[in-house]
Amino acid sequence: MAEHLFLALDDPILTARVHPVVALTILDHHNRRDGDDCVVGSLLGTRSDNIIEIKSAFGIPHTETDEDLKFDMEYHKNMLDLHLKANPEETLVGWYSSASIIDENSAIIHDLYWKEIGDDSPSPVHLTVDCEVYGGRMEITPFIADRRETDNQQTLCRTFYPINYEIDTSDTEQGCLAALMKTKNTESLKTRIDAESENLTSSLNSLLQMLTVVTNYVDDVVVSKSFNPISTQI
Repeated sequence: MAEHLFLALDDPILTARVHPVVALTILDHHNRRDGDDCVVGSLLGTRSDNIIEIKSAFGIPHTETDEDLKFDMEYHKNMLDLHLKANPEETLVGWYSSASIIDENSAIIHDLYWKEIGDDSPSPVHLTVDCEVYGGRMEITPFIADRRETDNQQTLCRTFYPINYEIDTSDTEQGCLAALMKTKNTESLKTRIDAESENLTSSLNSLLQMLTVVTNYVDDVVVSKSFNPISTQI
């Protein structure tokens, strides 16, 4: 994608809750790409007044250059129908890109999703994920957009605003992520799944370590308060 073209301002109200499986799906899609600089796909989940919960995602075939953009909307609709049959409580909430910038093509794709959700609906979410880890970490940024229109309601441009986000991890997902994190210290990138008793032991050891840190801190505070500089003078 090309250079940034849109102003980005903070929106302190709306928050996107991203499930870990979404980030992993996008990362896997990016790693399996065939010569493209970035990949795009659809985001599904639920939406309330100020919370957008992004629960799942699937990739969409697309190609883009500075002069041309091809986006397989028919594939998107077929995949969306299948997903909603299996997960009727979810809806289409936006789209993702593994490019960390926003340009003209971003606005075009965003319009396609906005029409799919409904022109009168709030802006879909555009989630950018830095899968190349240029900044030393995988940056995730959700955006929403608003329309700039003329008096006769012709769209002049789109303005994208970053919104707050948080990683929403269930107990099951937390366990899976803990197992995945163990693989980073092995050459084979493989690890053994601990038995339930081993997981319990590991959790208790972690709790014991945290309690030790807290106890030492409290002891240090008590000692510092009971220490009287005047009484120690000779």
